[in-house]
Amino acid sequence: MSNKLFSARTYNLPLPAPFDEFEGTRSRSDIKSRYRPNQTNITMHPPTLRAALAIIYAQDATSGMRNLENVAIGEQGDFVLVERKCNDGSIEAVVYDTTNGSFRAAVFSDPNDTSNPSVYSLGTARGAKDGTSLLVAAIYHGLGNASDEELGICIRAILDHVVGTTPLDDDSLSQYGVLLCDNIYTRIVSADSLGEVGIKTSLPSTSNVQPLTRLAIEQATYAPEVVFSGEFKVFKVDVAKHSECEVVSNGDLRGRFAFSERFQTTQTTQGVSEIQGGQTTQGNRGIREDSEQDLIPHVPEWYVVPKEVIRIAQHAQMTTGSNQPMRNFMLRGVAGGGKTEGAKAIAAAVALPYLSITCSANTEIFDLLGQMLPDVEGMSGDVGGNEGAKNNFINDEVNSFSGSADGAGGIYFNNSNDSKEVVANVGVSGFCSSRAKLPTLEDIQMDTATAYFMLTGIYDENIGADEVYNKLLEVARGLVIAELRSGGGSNGGDGDVSGGRADHTHLGISDNARTELASQKFRYVETPLVKAMKYGYLIEIQEPSVIANPGVLVGLNSLLDNCKQITLPTGETIWRHPDTIVVVTTNSDYSGCRDMNQSVISRMNLIMDIGEPSQEDLVSRVSAITGFNDEEVLTLMASVVKDIQTHCRETMITDGCCGVRELIAWVQSYMVTGNLAESAEYTILSSVSACPESRESVRNTCIMPKIAT
Repeated sequence: MSNKLFSARTYNLPLPAPFDEFEGTRSRSDIKSRYRPNQTNITMHPPTLRAALAIIYAQDATSGMRNLENVAIGEQGDFVLVERKCNDGSIEAVVYDTTNGSFRAAVFSDPNDTSNPSVYSLGTARGAKDGTSLLVAAIYHGLGNASDEELGICIRAILDHVVGTTPLDDDSLSQYGVLLCDNIYTRIVSADSLGEVGIKTSLPSTSNVQPLTRLAIEQATYAPEVVFSGEFKVFKVDVAKHSECEVVSNGDLRGRFAFSERFQTTQTTQGVSEIQGGQTTQGNRGIREDSEQDLIPHVPEWYVVPKEVIRIAQHAQMTTGSNQPMRNFMLRGVAGGGKTEGAKAIAAAVALPYLSITCSANTEIFDLLGQMLPDVEGMSGDVGGNEGAKNNFINDEVNSFSGSADGAGGIYFNNSNDSKEVVANVGVSGFCSSRAKLPTLEDIQMDTATAYFMLTGIYDENIGADEVYNKLLEVARGLVIAELRSGGGSNGGDGDVSGGRADHTHLGISDNARTELASQKFRYVETPLVKAMKYGYLIEIQEPSVIANPGVLVGLNSLLDNCKQITLPTGETIWRHPDTIVVVTTNSDYSGCRDMNQSVISRMNLIMDIGEPSQEDLVSRVSAITGFNDEEVLTLMASVVKDIQTHCRETMITDGCCGVRELIAWVQSYMVTGNLAESAEYTILSSVSACPESRESVRNTCIMPKIAT
């Protein structure tokens, strides 16, 4: 069956990058879509690839990849709305009815002037369009069909190639390009026979697509209710819904946008293991325990609900019934801008328990997925009759394995096939690090190759820190097993490993207790992230941009995809609960922050930048928090803070901060001292910079001229 979207003319158009290298080899006969019954010669279709790339670039939020003026995609009920900017500056506006496949389209030479739209034509005449904008709408709709995985696999592979996360060789890139084109072609041309997986399209017999009229634009007949990406120039975003999000008070927020009744009742519903064919054991159950109910935040009276919170809650609620509900969100902004309070407010709005996990420079994947801790309560007997000595002994041994009390965050051992508990031997504190001269965690982080050489005698420049860490535990455990089995005590002071003995008597540990310690059990402890994924909570991941290893969050990609799975250190496979919401909060422009991996950013459904609050917002927020009601003084203090922020930007003072938290501290200190200048020295001025010259500049420029008058 012919379709005007795939006319012979369109196949002769130039291929877009990165597929332009296949101009001479556009066709392949060794690959086909699952929906094509017979193998044949499949040719890349330039408009299809160009449309898919537009969606890919729209998904990726990294600077240099997303061009907000290139494509905007949104939804209004059963309609998909698309605006695409062309090379000549004109905008092609498309409305796609997903129920019957019909299109309305028009071309606007000036997005600010919708009085005279041009016809969107697919013919061969001069100025005819190639159908790319129509295909953007159709492909976007096709991606949301949960019955098809093939298209999503192609889009994800090409995205990872384009952003450089997982570069493809030429043959693989060609395969994905051909497969994507054949998937879209077959699902459109054979839509009637393919059923729900088909992508309906209905085009008039003439070359002209049904027009999108000036009246329809001016009266906002078509207005995006949900914006997937970009900024609409022609279509007017639903103003009614926008105003609605601004009038929700904090008293009305809790549960306002709840999308699951399981959080309102105690009734147990169908388990995820049944939904996923028994592939996991956790239950999709309602909140039964008071402790879970207590995790749903209460919005404080002083909190002013920002529109970003309402928007995210609306998106989570309104897309719940769709094939791809929006569950991953990012809040970016300055320190003290209200990102964490915003995450808590979102949890309150959708009535989900709130958990959080804070990242640091040393955060590794096992800090996010779980860790092994000694099962002290499970031990019987005592250590030399001294329960305190036993606990101290085991704590020392855990520290000796991890290098320090602030170590990498977990101890890994191979789990048995029939138990989540893991049996490991523990040794004497200091034995592994000093007597056997094993590398410390700092050694591993600074020079993994040398640390691995110390453990194995093999120098491998490509070895990873996680592998070296596991090898350290393996070697240390073996040494400790030999030490404990030797009985201890005969050669305690010489540190000779070959002597086989170390003195445990100073710890008051009996031989029987030592034997028991040698079989100490370790248990897996869930992290807040794992708990949220299993039980359908909201999890806030704080400051992931400070993680030294940018690939850490990439290990969570399978969980950031909705309703996907991941394998825990215990070997257990968990599925993401369909209600789980992930909110990533980050400062992107502070010292220590790093660029996040593009594949992680691309999995965020919405990314909202929370700017610095206005002076009026500062006054109202700080007054509500501190109880300080002198509006004149508070306005003066807020204006000083705003002046400091401007001065620091202009003079490149970047080693400190001055924002909401600092203003709150200044106000509270002033309530104690009654002296604005003195309190400023302790709060806003000391926080703005560690450099005396910079502080003096701020003092003389921003503070004293205002408070001295």
